[in-house]
Amino acid sequence: IGDIRTIRSCSRDNPIPAQNFLKISGGIMHDCASHDIDVIRWIVKEEPCEVFASASVFLDRIKEIGDWDTVSIHLKFPSGVLATVDICRSAPYGYDQRIEVLGEQGMLQAENQKPTTVIKSTVDGVMSDPNCFSFPQRYIETYAAELDHFADIVQNNATPAVTGEDC
Repeated sequence: IGDIRTIRSCSRDNPIPAQNFLKISGGIMHDCASHDIDVIRWIVKEEPCEVFASASVFLDRIKEIGDWDTVSIHLKFPSGVLATVDICRSAPYGYDQRIEVLGEQGMLQAENQKPTTVIKSTVDGVMSDPNCFSFPQRYIETYAAELDHFADIVQNNATPAVTGEDC
């Protein structure tokens, strides 16, 4: 897609995490936004030189612990790439995680994974399978691959795919 111009990332939780987890999660920036920012840094292969964030809290139980539930982050990189990150603790329609990368010659998009790719379109509207319910459902294969890789590191002295610098 040529040189990257913009990246848009969206991560919205479902269900809202349990209160006991929220209290120890490190907050929405640590628990959620950090993953999107890591992916964007990996794609751009640069560290951001400007960061602006704005946050709100709509859920009383999150307000009680001094955190936010809705965050918008804007990143600018030395190359001029602009990125936005949209994070929310509440997506009643299911776990929502998407990314779009716009380049000088095209665009890449990663959409939500669904049980099937079937879409029914009629005069009454468009229907498809719902999003995965939650992140454990969406990433079940990823977690298994991470555990397999960790076991390979411990048992066979394999080189870790992720370094401390990546965390």
